[in-house]
Parts: sequence; structure tokens; C-alpha cells
Amino acid sequence: MDIPLITDSCGDTTPVQRERLGLCVVPLNLTVDGWQFTDDEALDRAGLMAAIKATKRPIVTSAPSPEEYAWCMRGPGPAVVLTLSSAL
Repeated sequence: MDIPLITDSCGDTTPVQRERLGLCVVPLNLTVDGWQFTDDEALDRAGLMAAIKATKRPIVTSAPSPEEYAWCMRGPGPAVVLTLSSAL
């Protein structure tokens, strides 16, 4: 039985690593001046950096929703989930 390996986007993995490990990556979200950026392959890095440089307000981050993790855990068995932690 294959056990799904799941992480959030702070894992900073490459597409090759994700493919080789069968890793499911759940993206974190960043909000800058009301604009939401999702930390996935489609992230507009230049737009995010421009928004960060232009704002005087705090940048807000949010963890993925439980539903986003559940999508990666769609099998009947156990899964291993590695997430961002304040201790890392």
C-alpha cells in the first residue's frame, strides 16, 4: 500500500522531487493589501514582490484549509503530512 506524502508549499520542492516522491503539495496563501496570492506553480512572483514593496500594511499569511489537505488524503489508508512549524 502506498502512503501519501503531503506537505505545504513551504517545503520548497522542485517538480522533479514532487514527481519522484509522489508528493502532494498544498499551497499557502498570502494577502497583500487585499490581493490574495496562492503559493503554487502559477504564483506571480514579480507581482507579489511589487505588492510587498508597495505596501505599508502587514502581509497576512494563511494556512491551507482542511479541505485542501483532505483532497490529498483521498485514499482509504494513512498519510504522512509535513507542515510548516514555528519550531523549524
